[in-house]
Amino acid sequence: MLTFDEPSHTYRWDGTVVPSVTQILAGWSPIAHLAPEILEAGRVRGTIVHQLTEYADEDDVDEAWCAENGYLGYVKAWLKFRLEHEFEPLLTEERVYHPLHRYAGTLDRLGRMRQVVGRQLRRVDNALVDIKSGVKDPTHLMQTAAYAAAVDPKRHHLIPRFCVYLRADGTYGLDEATNHAGDWSDFLACARHHHWRQRNGIAR
Repeated sequence: MLTFDEPSHTYRWDGTVVPSVTQILAGWSPIAHLAPEILEAGRVRGTIVHQLTEYADEDDVDEAWCAENGYLGYVKAWLKFRLEHEFEPLLTEERVYHPLHRYAGTLDRLGRMRQVVGRQLRRVDNALVDIKSGVKDPTHLMQTAAYAAAVDPKRHHLIPRFCVYLRADGTYGLDEATNHAGDWSDFLACARHHHWRQRNGIAR
């Protein structure tokens, strides 16, 4: 059974602590060297933006508060993405666990959407969408691969994966994962490294 302790951001499987996807990838991000206060500001912004997109999905967002606190653009960007891609969330903030590789995490959205490929319109029924409010990072698509594998360990390579980058000016960028095998194998290498350090008592 998977449990999550919010204050300490700790996942447990049957009472045993397991690393999160973000913990496994933290040391591999190009922004890991930035000053702690900058990283913390980004973390806080990301947490708030994620919560606001949930409110927006429920048509319960306070736009006046968002405007006053500098978050309205992020909300508008999310709504713009949903409208333009006809995105319909089926799972929101879903906690997942991989029994073989022993990691956990919380995916942002899994749902239906429309994607234009060349001149053709493609309907996607089980798209995994990760919401970002900062700069692009090569670990992001690895993160979506980890969530997909936890959702369906045997058929994860068939799950379409996207990162949507929400911007303060109300626009967004969309990255689609195209290297399923590569993203997954890269994440596994990071996960094995993390577990090896844990087994040998080596701190980061």
